[in-house]
Amino acid sequence: GARGRVRVALSLRGRLVAVTAAAALVAVTVLVVGVQLLLAHQSSRESLSTLQERADAAATTVRFRGGRTRVLDTPANSLDQNIWIFDADGRRIDGTEPPRSLRSTVARLSRSEAGRSVDVHGRVRVLARPVRRPGSTTTGAVVVAALDLAPYEHAHTLRPAELVTR
Repeated sequence: GARGRVRVALSLRGRLVAVTAAAALVAVTVLVVGVQLLLAHQSSRESLSTLQERADAAATTVRFRGGRTRVLDTPANSLDQNIWIFDADGRRIDGTEPPRSLRSTVARLSRSEAGRSVDVHGRVRVLARPVRRPGSTTTGAVVVAALDLAPYEHAHTLRPAELVTR
Protein backbone atom coordinates (compact mmCIF):
# COMPACT_ATOMS: atom_id res chain seq x y z
CA GLY A 1 0.00 0.00 0.00
CA ALA A 2 0.82 3.47 1.01
CA ARG A 3 4.00 2.62 2.97
CA GLY A 4 6.53 2.99 0.08
CA ARG A 5 5.11 6.23 -1.28
CA VAL A 6 6.29 9.61 -0.25
CA ARG A 7 3.73 12.30 -0.68
CA VAL A 8 4.97 15.81 -1.23
CA ALA A 9 2.56 18.62 -0.61
CA LEU A 10 3.28 21.52 -2.92
CA SER A 11 2.28 24.99 -1.99
CA LEU A 12 0.34 27.10 -4.45
CA ARG A 13 3.61 28.76 -5.47
CA GLY A 14 5.27 25.34 -6.00
CA ARG A 15 2.37 24.08 -8.14
CA LEU A 16 2.43 27.29 -10.18
CA VAL A 17 6.19 26.92 -10.81
CA ALA A 18 5.76 23.24 -11.77
CA VAL A 19 2.91 24.01 -14.21
CA THR A 20 4.84 26.95 -15.71
CA ALA A 21 7.97 24.80 -16.15
CA ALA A 22 5.96 21.99 -17.76
CA ALA A 23 4.21 24.44 -20.12
CA ALA A 24 7.55 26.02 -21.09
CA LEU A 25 9.02 22.56 -21.77
CA VAL A 26 6.06 21.64 -23.98
CA ALA A 27 6.25 24.98 -25.83
CA VAL A 28 9.99 24.64 -26.50
CA THR A 29 9.55 21.02 -27.66
CA VAL A 30 6.75 22.02 -30.06
CA LEU A 31 8.84 24.93 -31.34
CA VAL A 32 11.94 22.78 -31.97
CA VAL A 33 9.92 20.04 -33.69
CA GLY A 34 8.11 22.67 -35.80
CA VAL A 35 11.38 24.29 -36.88
CA GLN A 36 12.85 20.87 -37.75
CA LEU A 37 9.82 20.01 -39.90
CA LEU A 38 9.95 23.39 -41.61
CA LEU A 39 13.67 23.01 -42.36
CA ALA A 40 13.16 19.45 -43.66
CA HIS A 41 10.40 20.62 -46.00
CA GLN A 42 12.46 23.58 -47.19
CA SER A 43 15.59 21.49 -47.87
CA SER A 44 13.50 18.89 -49.72
CA ARG A 45 11.97 21.63 -51.87
CA GLU A 46 15.41 23.17 -52.53
CA SER A 47 16.97 19.87 -53.59
CA LEU A 48 14.07 19.13 -55.94
CA SER A 49 14.29 22.62 -57.43
CA THR A 50 18.04 22.23 -58.01
CA LEU A 51 17.49 18.87 -59.66
CA GLN A 52 14.71 20.24 -61.89
CA GLU A 53 16.93 23.14 -63.00
CA ARG A 54 19.73 20.74 -63.94
CA ALA A 55 17.34 18.45 -65.83
CA ASP A 56 15.79 21.43 -67.64
CA ALA A 57 19.25 22.66 -68.68
CA ALA A 58 20.14 19.22 -70.02
CA ALA A 59 16.80 18.99 -71.85
CA THR A 60 17.68 22.11 -73.85
CA THR A 61 20.55 20.16 -75.43
CA VAL A 62 18.25 17.47 -76.89
CA ARG A 63 17.51 17.71 -80.61
CA PHE A 64 15.23 15.64 -82.84
CA ARG A 65 15.91 15.17 -86.53
CA GLY A 66 13.84 12.71 -88.47
CA GLY A 67 13.59 9.59 -86.36
CA ARG A 68 16.83 10.26 -84.50
CA THR A 69 17.45 11.87 -81.14
CA ARG A 70 20.77 13.54 -80.48
CA VAL A 71 22.37 15.63 -77.76
CA LEU A 72 24.36 18.80 -78.45
CA ASP A 73 27.86 18.92 -77.06
CA THR A 74 28.12 21.32 -74.14
CA PRO A 75 31.26 23.36 -73.55
CA ALA A 76 31.31 22.61 -69.83
CA ASN A 77 31.13 19.34 -67.98
CA SER A 78 28.71 20.90 -65.50
CA LEU A 79 25.76 19.35 -67.30
CA ASP A 80 27.32 15.91 -67.37
CA GLN A 81 27.47 15.20 -63.64
CA ASN A 82 24.90 12.58 -62.71
CA ILE A 83 22.78 13.34 -65.77
CA TRP A 84 21.75 10.76 -68.31
CA ILE A 85 19.71 11.24 -71.46
CA PHE A 86 17.73 8.38 -72.97
CA ASP A 87 15.93 8.13 -76.29
CA ALA A 88 12.28 7.11 -76.56
CA ASP A 89 13.28 3.42 -76.51
CA GLY A 90 15.12 3.81 -73.20
CA ARG A 91 18.63 3.63 -74.74
CA ARG A 92 21.21 5.88 -73.08
CA ILE A 93 22.40 8.43 -75.63
CA ASP A 94 24.35 10.66 -73.27
CA GLY A 95 26.02 10.37 -69.89
CA THR A 96 28.33 7.84 -68.35
CA GLU A 97 27.26 4.54 -66.84
CA PRO A 98 25.19 5.30 -63.72
CA PRO A 99 26.69 4.23 -60.38
CA ARG A 100 25.75 0.68 -59.41
CA SER A 101 23.53 1.90 -56.55
CA LEU A 102 21.42 3.94 -59.00
CA ARG A 103 21.35 1.72 -62.11
CA SER A 104 17.97 0.09 -61.56
CA THR A 105 16.30 3.38 -60.58
CA VAL A 106 17.81 5.26 -63.54
CA ALA A 107 16.78 2.42 -65.89
CA ARG A 108 13.21 2.45 -64.54
CA LEU A 109 12.94 6.25 -64.87
CA SER A 110 14.48 6.27 -68.38
CA ARG A 111 11.07 5.37 -69.84
CA SER A 112 8.97 7.85 -67.83
CA GLU A 113 6.15 9.58 -69.66
CA ALA A 114 5.72 12.11 -66.85
CA GLY A 115 8.15 14.01 -64.65
CA ARG A 116 8.71 12.36 -61.28
CA SER A 117 11.34 11.95 -58.62
CA VAL A 118 12.40 9.06 -56.43
CA ASP A 119 14.61 9.00 -53.35
CA VAL A 120 17.10 6.13 -53.28
CA HIS A 121 17.86 4.96 -49.75
CA GLY A 122 17.19 8.52 -48.53
CA ARG A 123 20.63 9.51 -49.81
CA VAL A 124 20.11 10.40 -53.47
CA ARG A 125 17.16 11.98 -55.25
CA VAL A 126 16.68 10.91 -58.88
CA LEU A 127 14.40 12.84 -61.22
CA ALA A 128 12.99 11.96 -64.64
CA ARG A 129 12.13 14.81 -67.00
CA PRO A 130 10.53 13.81 -70.32
CA VAL A 131 11.43 15.85 -73.40
CA ARG A 132 8.56 16.15 -75.88
CA ARG A 133 9.11 16.12 -79.62
CA PRO A 134 8.44 19.61 -81.07
CA GLY A 135 4.78 20.05 -82.01
CA SER A 136 3.84 16.76 -80.39
CA THR A 137 2.77 15.28 -77.10
CA THR A 138 5.02 12.27 -77.72
CA THR A 139 8.03 11.80 -75.47
CA GLY A 140 11.13 11.78 -77.64
CA ALA A 141 13.71 11.54 -74.86
CA VAL A 142 13.99 11.42 -71.09
CA VAL A 143 16.54 13.28 -68.99
CA VAL A 144 17.34 11.51 -65.73
CA ALA A 145 19.28 13.48 -63.14
CA ALA A 146 20.53 12.50 -59.69
CA LEU A 147 21.49 14.65 -56.73
CA ASP A 148 23.29 13.68 -53.53
CA LEU A 149 21.10 14.74 -50.61
CA ALA A 150 23.90 14.90 -48.02
CA PRO A 151 24.34 18.71 -48.26
CA TYR A 152 20.59 19.16 -47.83
CA GLU A 153 20.29 16.70 -44.94
CA HIS A 154 22.43 18.86 -42.63
CA ALA A 155 20.01 21.75 -43.06
CA HIS A 156 17.20 19.97 -41.24
CA THR A 157 19.20 18.22 -38.53
CA LEU A 158 20.35 21.36 -36.76
CA ARG A 159 20.54 21.22 -33.00
CA PRO A 160 18.69 23.94 -31.06
CA ALA A 161 21.98 25.65 -30.10
CA GLU A 162 22.86 25.97 -33.82
CA LEU A 163 19.55 27.73 -34.47
CA VAL A 164 20.46 30.43 -31.99
CA THR A 165 24.01 30.92 -33.29
CA ARG A 166 23.09 31.16 -36.98
